[in-house]
Amino acid sequence: MVCPHPNLIAFLTHGGINSITEALNIGKPVIIVPVFGDQMRNGILAERAGFGKMLTIPDITSEGKLRKAFAEMLNNNSYMLKAKQLARMIARRPNPSREQLIRHVEFAAEFGRIPNFDPYGRKMSFVSYFMLDIIVPFLLLVAMIVLGVLYLLYRASRKYIFRMERKKTEKKEQ
Repeated sequence: MVCPHPNLIAFLTHGGINSITEALNIGKPVIIVPVFGDQMRNGILAERAGFGKMLTIPDITSEGKLRKAFAEMLNNNSYMLKAKQLARMIARRPNPSREQLIRHVEFAAEFGRIPNFDPYGRKMSFVSYFMLDIIVPFLLLVAMIVLGVLYLLYRASRKYIFRMERKKTEKKEQ
């Protein structure tokens, strides 16, 4: 969890959605060093929203880029102001999470299980759900084509090499 200390300038994170959400809840800007998955997207969104700066892994290992990013957070108040504004917006959102949870639980208690709300994917087999019935034959076809081309190249090269060796032996015999 992000420490809500008043001396915290910025939060250095890999950019996971939980760390972004925690930083926004306390109104602190973020410096994001994405590694994989949704982290790159989260970094771009943080920069676009104005409460974060994104660095790459080579940036943090090179001389001074991480220090410059923290200095920018310290000297440029716009990051902190934007993060504080977003924190206020989250705190005052029109449909608080607690009320939404209560409404959903009351709805479920009143109406019970509703088949229309059941996702169709729950009834699908593993093969169909992950489209293996489409992907596997396609991959087999691609593999057969690649192997066929490789076989033809092998045969052609053998024929060419055999022909070259025959010419060499004929020259030696003469």
